[in-house]
Amino acid sequence: MPRAQLTKEKVINVALNLANLQGLEQLSLKDLAKELNIKPPSLYNHVTNIAKLRLEIHRRGLEELSDVLPKAIMGLSGEAALEALAHSYRQFGKEQPALFFASLESVEDKPELHDIGGELLQVFSAVFHGFNLEGEDIIHAIRTYRAALTGFIYLELQGAFGMDLSVDESFSKLVEGQVLVFKNSTSVLAV
Repeated sequence: MPRAQLTKEKVINVALNLANLQGLEQLSLKDLAKELNIKPPSLYNHVTNIAKLRLEIHRRGLEELSDVLPKAIMGLSGEAALEALAHSYRQFGKEQPALFFASLESVEDKPELHDIGGELLQVFSAVFHGFNLEGEDIIHAIRTYRAALTGFIYLELQGAFGMDLSVDESFSKLVEGQVLVFKNSTSVLAV
């Protein structure tokens, strides 16, 4: 492959394919260079190190989630929005596991990602405003909701649900339970 065809975008796309196959934590520049059929130093024209590559993957995960989730909840509120958000979040995780896991990382120590992280936070916040939550209660709600969904998605991606029982039905029950929690949010969060 001629080097002129290699772009930062292509490097990131190939890195994502590798990360989807072997896991984000196992991603290395050596393996990426091998996959691209180039010598590792040639990667430095596009990404300076593995930390910068992971930062770009983190950015892409946040950007794509910030694109997908608002579309899923457009025109919805309350229970319908919470359910649509959950199913879209799960679908994203199943289709793009590397981006999904990258999107879970905090942006607190990455100023270059604060804006896009804030956009994603606003998507979740908008849904929880429909449950009459404000201030810190919204943050607690987002944390508990994301933790429940992410835990389920993580286990599903790891193949942990081996019994011959519908995983989709289990996920629906999780979401239904979360909806009940937030419908009664004032009493639950006051405890």
